[in-house]
Amino acid sequence: MWDTHTDSTMTMVQIYAASRMPMKMPTRHFLAGLDGRAEFALSGAAGGEIGELVVAVLALERARAEVLSTFTQQQSTIRVNLDRDEIRSLVVSYVKWLHSSGAQKFYMSSDSITVRRWAEAAGADMNLLSQSDALLNALENSRNARSIIPLDVRERMVRLSVRPEYVGDSHLRAMLTAPDQYLTRKAVVEEIIRAFMGLYLGTLIPDDKLDLASAITQSSSEDVVPGSASDILGSQLVLGILSGYHKESGLIRVFSPEIELCGGAVPLVVPTVADPFSSYYVLHPSAIQARRKQNSEFMANVMKFPSTDLSETLKMNPRLGFVAAQDMSEKSEDLVRVDSKLVLRHALAIGTHQLEVTLDRLDVGPRYSVFFTNGEYYIKDSTSSLVGMDWFKMLGVNKAVPG
Repeated sequence: MWDTHTDSTMTMVQIYAASRMPMKMPTRHFLAGLDGRAEFALSGAAGGEIGELVVAVLALERARAEVLSTFTQQQSTIRVNLDRDEIRSLVVSYVKWLHSSGAQKFYMSSDSITVRRWAEAAGADMNLLSQSDALLNALENSRNARSIIPLDVRERMVRLSVRPEYVGDSHLRAMLTAPDQYLTRKAVVEEIIRAFMGLYLGTLIPDDKLDLASAITQSSSEDVVPGSASDILGSQLVLGILSGYHKESGLIRVFSPEIELCGGAVPLVVPTVADPFSSYYVLHPSAIQARRKQNSEFMANVMKFPSTDLSETLKMNPRLGFVAAQDMSEKSEDLVRVDSKLVLRHALAIGTHQLEVTLDRLDVGPRYSVFFTNGEYYIKDSTSSLVGMDWFKMLGVNKAVPG
């Protein structure tokens, strides 16, 4: 970067060789977790892809409860929350949908200390634990894990994977230990993590009959997803194992350039740099909003479950009141129709709340916002309309420095 101008509230710089900056479309690149130890270029979100799927499931349940509340004010046996089997089925269908539509990988982060403790608790062989890189090599991808780690150990690893001490992502771990603070159902977090690990370690064998993904693909081919189901789903998953200790100096929020400049692509950022050392939590609000829109469309258009207990959703949103269906002989999936905009509205509210809880728990320090523009005073983020000096005032910035 060069031609730097700074005042007390803002720094503006020009990027040298901007064409070399890594950029990815948000629907083609995974969201990594909120972790400053990562040494690769990423777009960040609290909990990564797992955290965003949790948000989407909770949003679907709230949307269903809101729709049901319009029927009648009598207590009902219709269920709107997903049960554990339905959540596992949803994860399988979601990963198949990601693969068949050419979308992003499904990413979950952890760290080397946590995965070693996890494998040891599951009874992994000492040869796997004693050699520094053996365990990391075994967990590098799904195929390695299934070929190197014995089945009985993998089964125990899946069972243990939802215990907080074996969850390396701080946001996901916090949702397991304090679900009320996050307005979440612990079962949702547990089953999404367990399903991910079951697919990754090859203990959850997908049934092709559960594949709802092909319903929304444009292809008419019978073989939309080639190869065995286990291989296909495993290849779509990424278990990111980070090393080192947390030494973050603050939070950087990276907003995407205006659509006219980069077509909505997201600038990827490396959170940790060794020389000179720096480490930051990195968050990409524009990419997160794109993912929530994508997931809301999936929930509304693909997943149509009869579903579970209404009372738990009412605890999270008590103003809805109890409801009843007028015709109990009808399938609840026919009664409870939600559109993607309703799901998205709830996702934005839930996700915003959960992020603030995590940022407060992490005590992230100074918070910085990064915008990209080809002008001096006006900045346009792909998640909003044109913003100028009024936007800077909202951020507490009095003026923009000419660049």
